[in-house]
Amino acid sequence: MRARRTSSLSHNEREARRRTDAARDASRRAFVAGVLAALFAVGGGGLFAAYALRLVRRIRAQNSELQQLDRMKDDFVASVTHELRTPLTSVRGYVELLQDGEAGELTEGAGVALEVADTGTGISAEQQKRLFDRTPSATEQAIPGTGLGLAIVKAIVDGHGGSIRVESRPGRGTAFTVTLPAVVSADMAGTRREQVVA
Repeated sequence: MRARRTSSLSHNEREARRRTDAARDASRRAFVAGVLAALFAVGGGGLFAAYALRLVRRIRAQNSELQQLDRMKDDFVASVTHELRTPLTSVRGYVELLQDGEAGELTEGAGVALEVADTGTGISAEQQKRLFDRTPSATEQAIPGTGLGLAIVKAIVDGHGGSIRVESRPGRGTAFTVTLPAVVSADMAGTRREQVVA
């Protein structure tokens, strides 16, 4: 009986050890799974944090670019406003002179010519072909500006049925002549003057 009991105990011990080992293995697996879950949570949080940081940096860069574009737009509008206001003031003064008769009599069918000339570097014949195009720089020299001024002038002159021509030679300067038809009759001049002055 003793031998049986020993073998019976050893069977119970083996069973107990097996269960203990199984419990220990299950505990280790649960611990490893917990550690892995924590690492994934931290890693996932870290990845999300890195993504969020990259996104914030990209948004900042785009905001900075938009602010720069907004400043450029404001500068462009201010420049165009100034560039249009200055010649329009002169044109308005000449219109008043014409309407007052101080520059000669304005009659039906007569035209008005305005010439603007300088003694600058001049413009080559090749550059003159592109002078009225809407390009950033119709001339090869480093002249500041948008390159739209003469294109705008031509559009306005064409819209009023007039013409614009250029005479220039390198080293001799340039002359622009704008010719506009006089479509205002003498009896309408007073009404037109009130509209221009107002």
